[in-house]
Amino acid sequence: MREYDQRLLATVYWSLGGFAATVLVIA
Repeated sequence: MREYDQRLLATVYWSLGGFAATVLVIA
């Protein structure tokens, strides 16, 4: 269960990071 939580947090982190990078590139 803990490993699953770490993977979920990593996925959310990369999603937010990619979104922020896209916004910076567009802006």
